[in-house]
Amino acid sequence: MFTETWRRRWGLRQAPFAHEDADHDPLLDRVDSWAVHPSYERLVDLNGGPSSAVIFGERGSGKSALRRSVAKGLKADGKSLTVEVTDVDPWLEIFKLQAGQSKQRANGFARLDRADLIDLMLSAATMRLGESLKAEPSRLKKLSSSQRAELCLLVAAYHANFEGDREEQVSHLLSASRPWWKSVGRAIFAVLGAAGCLVPLVQLGGRVSIEPSATLPVALVGAGMLGLMAAHSLWRTLMARRAMGRIAAEMRITAPDRRLMRRALTVLPRGSAPVLTQGEETREEGRYRLLQGLIQLVRDMGWSGLELLVDRIDESTLLQARVDCMGSFIDPVLEHKLLQLDGLGLKLFLPVELTPLVRGAGPERLRRMRLDKATLVDELRWSGQELLELADRRLVAASNGPATCLGELLGEDLDLVEMKDALHTLGTPRLAFAFLRDLFEDHARELPDDLHRDSDGWRVSRGAFERQRAASSDRARTLRRMMRQTSVMRGTVES
Repeated sequence: MFTETWRRRWGLRQAPFAHEDADHDPLLDRVDSWAVHPSYERLVDLNGGPSSAVIFGERGSGKSALRRSVAKGLKADGKSLTVEVTDVDPWLEIFKLQAGQSKQRANGFARLDRADLIDLMLSAATMRLGESLKAEPSRLKKLSSSQRAELCLLVAAYHANFEGDREEQVSHLLSASRPWWKSVGRAIFAVLGAAGCLVPLVQLGGRVSIEPSATLPVALVGAGMLGLMAAHSLWRTLMARRAMGRIAAEMRITAPDRRLMRRALTVLPRGSAPVLTQGEETREEGRYRLLQGLIQLVRDMGWSGLELLVDRIDESTLLQARVDCMGSFIDPVLEHKLLQLDGLGLKLFLPVELTPLVRGAGPERLRRMRLDKATLVDELRWSGQELLELADRRLVAASNGPATCLGELLGEDLDLVEMKDALHTLGTPRLAFAFLRDLFEDHARELPDDLHRDSDGWRVSRGAFERQRAASSDRARTLRRMMRQTSVMRGTVES
């Protein structure tokens, strides 16, 4: 019997356990967000402002599913601007190119510092903000002209052109940021200057009678007006090039478009430039100021703050799932000032191999991180009962009619307690879903096509369950042993 025939017998329109990758799981959107993991309510405080959290979990433990559910809950609430970062490779590629690092270097990202990581946050946030403003342009009207100018400069500097829409967004913000009366004033000034320069020609043509004594002064005034405009434009261009060069030289993980930045610095009011150039501060202090400035702009546009969700760093092709590389990437972010920054909710979904960053931290590092003030989930753990309930909810989401629970799919000789024990042994949603998928598929293959609808043969027998349980347990042990060996081979995080 085909598996599809077996599913139709139980009213399942989709395979409930076929998708191991949460980001490509169509059923996840139909499962209640809070039902994904007990820690969900700790991560989404809809009654307060953005809050930071650090979550550790092994592969397949549900980090990405939890991230998607948290993002879904935050977006449904609509209070904060939610940004998801699930692929850091584009920024790391820029860092490698600008640093001139060779691929053979053991840890090419050891030179990453906190300013670089804040640059990455600014880049991801400006890209997401641009998408949101395109969908809700009315929010931009809540900003003053000077605030729109600051936002335009931030987008020109930090918007990564991964999807080719940076110039469009910068042009849109420029048109919205420049006061109309200034454009009209410049046009009138230019027309008057040109008219003054044309006075001698008009008099020679005899069309307009002008006193000869006034001709030269009027022409000189017109020429002076045009010269003043040209000198002002040249001065603004030179200052813009200087500021742009200084800004771009400090950016190692983003690639600003120099032409767009120069255009923005040239066109926008001079008073808006200090958002990127002011002060004799350190590079890190400047990045904190820019991040706080962006958060304030986000708040002024009607959001409560910025929620930044970072996930899947262990799937980065450049970090190569190496503990030392991932540690170099994450360690600068684990800092109290950043995790507790007002208006920023930084949520890090990290592989369990990085737990030594916390568990093995010395007193000085613990004081710097102060994770006691942030939500900490030191490991995503699952009981057999939780995995059983999660399986039932996925069956409900996949049902095409009356809901089916896992107990209904088991034969009379198979106790639900034994299923719960098997799921507990596997320990993670990914392994549990793979076990249930293989169990039902193998069971369906052994059934005849003419099986009567009311036959007990539709339900999984003890023999099929025991065979699949043994095979899945062996696979789980082998997988975990390989992961531990790989982690040891690739090094450990220095405490």
